[in-house]
Amino acid sequence: MSNEQMNEGSFELNDVLKILYQALMQSIEDPFRILDRDYRLLWINRPEPCQEIGRICYENIYGRTEPCPDCAVTHAFETGKPAKFDKQGIYPDGSEMWRKVRAYPVFDSNSNPVYAITIGHDYGEEQMDLVQQRHRIETLQNALYEVARSNLEPSKKKVDRPIIDLTKRELQVLRLMAEGLTNPSISGVLSISPHTVKTHVIRIFNKLGVSDRTQAATLATRLNLI
Repeated sequence: MSNEQMNEGSFELNDVLKILYQALMQSIEDPFRILDRDYRLLWINRPEPCQEIGRICYENIYGRTEPCPDCAVTHAFETGKPAKFDKQGIYPDGSEMWRKVRAYPVFDSNSNPVYAITIGHDYGEEQMDLVQQRHRIETLQNALYEVARSNLEPSKKKVDRPIIDLTKRELQVLRLMAEGLTNPSISGVLSISPHTVKTHVIRIFNKLGVSDRTQAATLATRLNLI
């Protein structure tokens, strides 16, 4: 076989592999994504809210300035091993999802993780209730642990309790948030719109000087606000 024939055969094989690759990717029903080290979305097998090729996932999907604390991709990049996490997502339009996300690192020739492949599996309603309940318990356990640890640490000097001026509605939202309820769930409990809940959450974060729900629950418990 001549070099020209070999090259032609190789070219045809590459074309076949590309077609099979695309068909395989598209046949996966669960959400399937490929991201680079900057968390930039390179490929996705199905359209989802706020997911655009070329955009940084945590900025575009969740409106964050840094990766989520429960990000399976971060774990895969840092450890070089597959990771599996329960993931809660609340999109800007107020819609909510719970899914189990598996992340797999992809290595370069120097064994450095340069890409991550994620596959999500959406929970059913019953599974979602169990996961939400587990997360509520974990949130409260973390808050109680922080309070117990702060009580055991010797205080070097007396610190006056800061004045936190929360409205009655903000306190209601804070209590439900500390129990692990999502914005849509709080919206249903208090009979207010998801947008209003989001506004209250932002104001609570600003008044408490925190950046996430776990920190808010911990500080609220420490200050006996809930």
